[in-house]
Amino acid sequence: MLFLWDRYLLERRRTVVKIACILLKHFPCKVEIKRNPSLIKRPFAIIQNHVSKNIVLDVFPVESNIIPGMSIQEARFISSDLVYIKADMEMYQKEFDDILLNLSTIFPDVESSGLGCIYISMEGLNYIYGNDKTLIDTMLNSVPTYIQPS
Repeated sequence: MLFLWDRYLLERRRTVVKIACILLKHFPCKVEIKRNPSLIKRPFAIIQNHVSKNIVLDVFPVESNIIPGMSIQEARFISSDLVYIKADMEMYQKEFDDILLNLSTIFPDVESSGLGCIYISMEGLNYIYGNDKTLIDTMLNSVPTYIQPS
């Protein structure tokens, strides 16, 4: 998903800046499917230990009644056929860092707001790319196809 803020007023400088946000929804699940493509055929939940209990970090398919933050016990009660995968936060972070690095070689001002959320300043880039559509297409094409925003 790509959000585009046409006008963002910076209080101190009183200038208008365009900012794009690339939101990579269900990033951990997409990384797990890349690692193990057979997961695409079955429902699964990624489990993370949080304050001494296991909770759901992410779930596939998205239409599931299981939601992130839910305890593993609640998830099992709702769906007994889920496959549970232990979260590999280091792998997710490495994949995300690779995406950030790739974007930062193309765009001068790239920031992360956590796993799966990227902000890119569009200030001055229309001079290079000509228009917003070309610029946005370049941004989206800079993200690996397996993780493309939906």
